[in-house]
Amino acid sequence: MDKPEILVDKSFHQIKKWYQGFLELQKHGPVRKQESTSTHICMHCNNQYEGDYCNVCGQKYDVDRITWSYVYQNIFTGLLNLGEGFLRTLIDLLYRPGYMIRDYLEGHRKPYFKPFQLLFVLSAIFLIYMQVTLPDELNRFKEFSEQGFNTNVMAESVDTTSMNEEQKNMIDYIAANYFKVANFISKIEVPPSVKKIFNMTKNWVSGNLAATILMLLPFWYLATKRTFRKTEYGKKMNGPERLVSLVYIGCQFILLTFIILFNFQIFGTVSPLTPFFIYLLWSYDHCQLFQISYLRALKLTMFMCLRIDIYIFIFAITMGAITMQLAYLFGN
Repeated sequence: MDKPEILVDKSFHQIKKWYQGFLELQKHGPVRKQESTSTHICMHCNNQYEGDYCNVCGQKYDVDRITWSYVYQNIFTGLLNLGEGFLRTLIDLLYRPGYMIRDYLEGHRKPYFKPFQLLFVLSAIFLIYMQVTLPDELNRFKEFSEQGFNTNVMAESVDTTSMNEEQKNMIDYIAANYFKVANFISKIEVPPSVKKIFNMTKNWVSGNLAATILMLLPFWYLATKRTFRKTEYGKKMNGPERLVSLVYIGCQFILLTFIILFNFQIFGTVSPLTPFFIYLLWSYDHCQLFQISYLRALKLTMFMCLRIDIYIFIFAITMGAITMQLAYLFGN
């Protein structure tokens, strides 16, 4: 029988092996299915061909008897117009978002769902869910989220055990300044009319995530372009590629929001999707997408968020000034 220290050593090496395998899975994704090299006869046009699809009519080679699985997939894809890549894209957005976006941008597009189509499908599903969810549950979730915003729970979720003193100080600096700014903004007194408009906007945003993401895209696009322009991969990206990557990250946000709301309704407990959590999530996305260290991603993402706020503030001030000027002109 092995000694305890030998068992611990074996367990450690096994965990390390699993972790390395997970990292490889993150980088490269599931193994792509190799195309068939056998010769087939098409059951539709009787053409003889090699590969997965007939080169005459396009029918796949593995046509078999209709089963219940086929009926289920046909109904599901027929109602929602979803292909096989829908579920694969959702799963990849949860555990390898940046690598998945890189795969798509670099030409591996067949396994994945198209970005804008995914955005509208997820938004439709989310909107239907919001309509059938009890209002009391949504109000409880909002109260829970607001309480979670004023805590440092998310800041403590970052594992600093393997970091040196300088790295720990950087994490503490980022978290402290984030919550300092957040608390300062929350204490600003604003007129009741402004609060009413803000609450109306917030309620509209909660049920129209796709439209909100599309409206934020110009500010998000400019901030991302400016912030990551000096990274190696950021230099190679053109405008459309940058836009597609942002749409996928927006889809990831909708997916996580849906999962958290559903989990809260079922189990009554949830780790709220606070702005700080979103900041950590975006840093994780950027770490994989631009292939930079997580600490550098934290720093650059913080600058990106600040730029988004500044661009939106400038736009709001400009539109407010234009509106007031037009009201003054037409009023006279």
